[in-house]
Amino acid sequence: MFTSLAIRALLNDLKKDYDLNAARILSLKYSKLGYYIMKLYTFTGRLNLLIDTKNKIFLPVFLKEKSEKIENTISNFFKKTSNIKINKFDQIDLERILYIDIGFKNRYKIFIELFGKGNFVVTNEDNIILVAEYEYETQKRRVRKGSEYIFPKLIDLNYTDLSNVVREKSDLFRYLPIDPFTLNYILYKLEIVGTKLSENDLEKIYNHLVLIINQIDRGDINYVVIKDYKNKYTVLPYTPDQEYVSKYGLILYKNKDYREFSEYFVKELYPAILNLTDSKYRKIQETILKMEDELAKLNKKLEDYQMVAPSLYSKIDELYKIFDEIKQGKTHYKIDTKNKLVYIKVNDLEVPLPYNQNPYKAIGYLYDEIKRMKKGVRKLNDKINELRASVGKEVYKTIFLDAYISLKKKWFEKYIWSISTNDFLIIGGKDARTNELIIKKYATEDDIIFHADIRGSPFVILKEGLSKNADYIDMYDAAYITASYSKAWQLGLSSIAVYYVKKDQLSKHPPTGEYLRTGSFMIYGKRNYIKGVPLVLYIAITQIDNFNKIFIGSESAVKKHSIAREVFRLIPGDFPRGSVAKKIIDYYLSKNYLDKKYYEAYYNDLITRVPPNSYYSIIKLF
Repeated sequence: MFTSLAIRALLNDLKKDYDLNAARILSLKYSKLGYYIMKLYTFTGRLNLLIDTKNKIFLPVFLKEKSEKIENTISNFFKKTSNIKINKFDQIDLERILYIDIGFKNRYKIFIELFGKGNFVVTNEDNIILVAEYEYETQKRRVRKGSEYIFPKLIDLNYTDLSNVVREKSDLFRYLPIDPFTLNYILYKLEIVGTKLSENDLEKIYNHLVLIINQIDRGDINYVVIKDYKNKYTVLPYTPDQEYVSKYGLILYKNKDYREFSEYFVKELYPAILNLTDSKYRKIQETILKMEDELAKLNKKLEDYQMVAPSLYSKIDELYKIFDEIKQGKTHYKIDTKNKLVYIKVNDLEVPLPYNQNPYKAIGYLYDEIKRMKKGVRKLNDKINELRASVGKEVYKTIFLDAYISLKKKWFEKYIWSISTNDFLIIGGKDARTNELIIKKYATEDDIIFHADIRGSPFVILKEGLSKNADYIDMYDAAYITASYSKAWQLGLSSIAVYYVKKDQLSKHPPTGEYLRTGSFMIYGKRNYIKGVPLVLYIAITQIDNFNKIFIGSESAVKKHSIAREVFRLIPGDFPRGSVAKKIIDYYLSKNYLDKKYYEAYYNDLITRVPPNSYYSIIKLF
């Protein structure tokens, strides 16, 4: 289920927002449904961890868990050790083993095994087992009370150790702590065939694996859930090629944000894994899976056609020749005589063209097919989302409830948002998907669209900025947001250029032979630049519909809209966003600007809006 690489990514993300190595375990409860909920107190807020050793799941959860609790050997042990200090919380190398060192005078170690049948083991500081979820003996291991806890046979992930034991492909799966999907994917990407591995093959495999690990450690990840054709789930921290995935199953979900991934998992996937859905909702889920499979195939076909279509114009003479040969009955190409189609291969991709038309019209037919497929993709996506919404509402009630009183949110609060000095709404995309969405769904000819002069910038919309003649100060407010939520913040820059354009300058139609990814647009015509936009954000409290909300914007916008005298100034720095969010929420609670009963809601809202790695200071505006 959760691969060792996914566990590494989750721990990396959690450590950015929570100081796990200085946390405390408040309690550990065991559910009748077969999983643990470990409640932690950290300096940046409380954190609940779902640990399911049987299903190989380790996940932070931000919803309230409500299943019936029962006692087992592990939960009984933790009755004696409530509020115990965590000294270290880590993963053993790249194994699916979580290691937690706890205690002060009396030290204990927790080993959570998310492989095989799964296990939860507690030892003393000398690794002597005090209690285990499952006790057993094999030729290689003895897991019993009083025995020494011995790790499964591990191999260090370095090229020297690897080259000493790996000779064939099967050795990779035997010795490496990497999931089979990833190993097979690497072999596929490197085009390594056969059973034997040369020294060159092994070096390429090792380098590619290191590349993936470095990518994870940089935070360049997507949480991806794959369901194979045997109905088994795999959680990865990267997005594999769709062409490869389609051979084994389909991608159910992907998202960069671990909090949103967690909510999806416990609401939509986990009840199905625990088989808690009734027959009605199982049928809906089966329908969703079939439609997602159909969608994956349609997306792949659409991508192929879009790649091939522009290049066909350079093959007009060849197409005339092929069509003439078909009329003479001489062609060796694959023919569909019923529909009068010939299948042409271009760059190993096969596309149908009507041979009873001239080549130009035949290519036009392919573009018509692309339009039909795009329409089909939209319809399928809409239907899947409708079904997911219906099944999600019913299923997640069986286990999880909202962990806090949620804040009522406006539609724009799902995105990066602010309000300009003169009350223009500013919205921006949080990632590639929402970048695409806000431009397609919310951008109009009345708006001004901003983008930082760097790869890795949100598209930001100043709503009605064009039609209502927004002042330069409003343009600058939008530029502030664009710059500060771009990759320039992560790079620690102090300023960056931002440009703005009109809606009709954006297009999803690239030049011939090029392809645009999700969230990307071609920009044609003049770009108007605002140079030297500082990377700085101001955080204050404003009122929306008579309810106090956290407001983020430029200094000018905050001066206009803040109801608090004190505001926070943020620039790129060294503090994790979790500690920054906690500092801000605690301060405004102490000044009675925020209601304590909404603490978790405010914290969870702000932590998703503060850029990572920030430095903060308090200033007075009035």
